[in-house]
Amino acid sequence: AEYGVQLYPGQMTRMTDLIASQGLIGVFERPTGFPLTKRIPLILWVGKIRHPGNAGGIIRTAAGASCSSVIFSPHSVNIWNPAVLRASAGAHYMIPTYEDKPLEEVLSSLPDTWQVCLVHSEWSCERKTPNFPTFPYHQVDFTRPPSW
Repeated sequence: AEYGVQLYPGQMTRMTDLIASQGLIGVFERPTGFPLTKRIPLILWVGKIRHPGNAGGIIRTAAGASCSSVIFSPHSVNIWNPAVLRASAGAHYMIPTYEDKPLEEVLSSLPDTWQVCLVHSEWSCERKTPNFPTFPYHQVDFTRPPSW
């Protein structure tokens, strides 16, 4: 192939963490800029996602929903982990993704005109963010258009 490289036996197994490789490896630069056209004004910040498959699914879903970006909190899985990349099905290259960003840093960087609504699975979140409306995830009507 014009852009391919032939490997010697055993080289493929040292380049991947897969037990049964498909026989292909891609080498790409991490994206740094994205056009934000045709995206909804919704930044998804997720906290302490530790399972690579869940992180990849979140990135893939946010890209499919045309969110502006996905931001992962500190203590989340490395979003460039090969298992996250596989689970996202390449969505890292469709939506800006950031990692290791505390909620306070994200909130302080938003324009004053943005409405912030926190949806969480723990009531302790309400005590940590008293200036923002917070809702447990099971009380939010996700069938309605977002107000932010």
